[in-house]
Amino acid sequence: MAAGFPLLAWLAGPRRRPGAALYALLLGLGTIGLAAFGCGLSGWFSRGMVVVLLTPGAVAGLRRVRDPRAVLTRVRNALRADPWLAAGLAAAGWAQGAALVAGFAPPHLADELVAHLGLGVWDLTHHRICPQPGNIFSAFPQAATMLYAVPLACGTDFGIAWLHAGAGWLTAAGIAVALRPASPGVRRWAVLAVLASPALVAFAGRSFSDLFLAAYAAAAWAAALGGAPAALVGALAGLAAGHKVTGLLLAAALTPLLRGRRAAGGIAMALAAAPWLVRSWLTHGNPVHPLLWRWFPAGGWDAVLEARYRLELLQGDRGPLDRLLELAGLAWLLPVRNLGSGADGTTGALAALAAPLVFLGGSVREAAALALFLLPGTWGATGLRFLFPVLPLAITLAGRGADRVLGGAGGPWRRAAPPLAAALLLWQAAEAIPVGWAAYGDPLPVALGEESVSRYLDRRSYPLSSYPPGWSRLTRALADRVPPGGRILFLNSWGGIWRPARPCLITPLQGRPLALTLARAAGSPGELHKRFRQLGVTQVLVNRWQDEMFFDHWKVWDWDDRSLGVWIHSWDRYARPGWSHGQEATLSAWSDTPITQPHRLTPGFEEETVRLTMTLLRSRRPAEAERLIDNLLPLFPANPELRLAECIRRAGAGQFDLATAAARRIAALAPGSAADLRARAELLSARHHNAEAARLLVVAARREPAEPFPWLELAVQEFRAGNPAGMERARREYERARNFLAWR
Repeated sequence: MAAGFPLLAWLAGPRRRPGAALYALLLGLGTIGLAAFGCGLSGWFSRGMVVVLLTPGAVAGLRRVRDPRAVLTRVRNALRADPWLAAGLAAAGWAQGAALVAGFAPPHLADELVAHLGLGVWDLTHHRICPQPGNIFSAFPQAATMLYAVPLACGTDFGIAWLHAGAGWLTAAGIAVALRPASPGVRRWAVLAVLASPALVAFAGRSFSDLFLAAYAAAAWAAALGGAPAALVGALAGLAAGHKVTGLLLAAALTPLLRGRRAAGGIAMALAAAPWLVRSWLTHGNPVHPLLWRWFPAGGWDAVLEARYRLELLQGDRGPLDRLLELAGLAWLLPVRNLGSGADGTTGALAALAAPLVFLGGSVREAAALALFLLPGTWGATGLRFLFPVLPLAITLAGRGADRVLGGAGGPWRRAAPPLAAALLLWQAAEAIPVGWAAYGDPLPVALGEESVSRYLDRRSYPLSSYPPGWSRLTRALADRVPPGGRILFLNSWGGIWRPARPCLITPLQGRPLALTLARAAGSPGELHKRFRQLGVTQVLVNRWQDEMFFDHWKVWDWDDRSLGVWIHSWDRYARPGWSHGQEATLSAWSDTPITQPHRLTPGFEEETVRLTMTLLRSRRPAEAERLIDNLLPLFPANPELRLAECIRRAGAGQFDLATAAARRIAALAPGSAADLRARAELLSARHHNAEAARLLVVAARREPAEPFPWLELAVQEFRAGNPAGMERARREYERARNFLAWR
């Protein structure tokens, strides 16, 4: 606030305005974020930077703190006027209390560990803000990360999400300012409805950026509706864009509400958002990378990556007609059908009642402002959190509509409104607890110290497919196996590492895998090795935990034969086996010079494609499996699992001579292996020697207990051999191996 009040006076003039403290606080936070950004670019991103930036402002800001007794007096007077407010306060307090408890838990979501906090740890490790190759999120605006740098620099493992929860309270404060013309009762209930919203609670306990964006958007709407100068509105909107690219949509949405010099508003917004946009432009050749990539072709984006990006983050593969139909029903989908529930939380029961009031409380200009954000925003993504910037305006209009309805209603209706609102808020709070608790995974034991952080992370790290069992033990072990100064490249992992012992390059699913990016640019395995060394990669950690789930994201058809050959041969010549974490992860050292070794499974491609081939064969999709096998065999002629797929394919087609040749090739490549036993069992099954085939499969399945297909094949052979008990045992083992959750 100490930094914000001078800025407020400069942007809006010296006249005292409603919401001045809120505007000053948000402007001050934005100033701190931009100052940290400047320090990071200059190579001073450390604990000392945090102390220098925060201490003077904190000391000066204490003088502006109001007497808390005045707030308590106002609350007491409001309760005397409307006793039902006690129920609303209890509901909001109950919901927000759950979010505060969740803040004691360490970060455990991939979005936190890869983007919002992971990039902060990356920058602190390097003492400067620098892009992370392969991580698309490093191109996005990171104003929230600049604020999270405060607890990160201090080594705090809990309470980081409280900053995000505080942004939710600022969002509610912005709505209160916007609703000042409404009656005090409507304004209070609107604020309590926001604080008790399950969606806000679900996000308040996470270290994301969405509620920061909502807070700045709420303040910008309030300033615009209150007739503040366009420069102040533009500055708040520009700071919103510094937290998330979707904040740029506020530029058009706020235009119908601006008063005075609209050009000044545009200039203020451009100046506030420019540092992040210029950085992305200089780094990626596109200020809004990866959006509008056709306008900025220098960013290295293409149609394949665009399709993957939309599949992961935006609309998926739905066509334009489906999107238009969904837009038409948005007013129904959000409050009633709870679009965006689950990880995004739900809107709450009160939204279904308030939605029609939006149309009663808005003018033509305000309706245009809503449309200018909703139409392009929901065209790209209709998840609830992507609509956070426009929800403050919708709530403000709904409150104004409620004021009009109650003002024209009779006395009994006005008296019935508070108890109805209290009941709905209690309903929302009751809904918020299970939503939030499910998302946080019961953080109370770790908050009370009854459960260790490592056990909590092993239990709750999300998504589960990215975090093998004992992931915390694995990350601690890396410190002993990676020398100081080393850098680890993660392959097949969406999830990051909390407090990594060494710098880690993470390749999220939305971006093209770093190995593929470099292989496409390299002309030989030696050149690819050189590019890895230029990035400082000394170790490669391959996450083999359910890695067939990543096959579709790595997109085998993204590779061309030349670049894939470069990657295969580079891996075989320079990746020296090091250490295995059970069957879930392997660590390899990147050698300085070529080494001679047998072919190793090529990560990110070979193991996944072979498993996919087996899945297609067992799913009775032989034509697709045949095309895949024919493409893979020239690339991996010495892979026994792929030869096994060829044996199964030929046996299924009745080509027993070719099936026998494939089985002999497996026996030469890996005699006595599980693949050898399964191939022999396949030939015996083709000749109806089911009991003998079952005996071989028992041995094969016990050698690879984590693989589901040997158990499936055994169940089929036991059924054909007339052994129902053996079939049932094999079926249970197949279900256990197939369901990776059973292994956690």
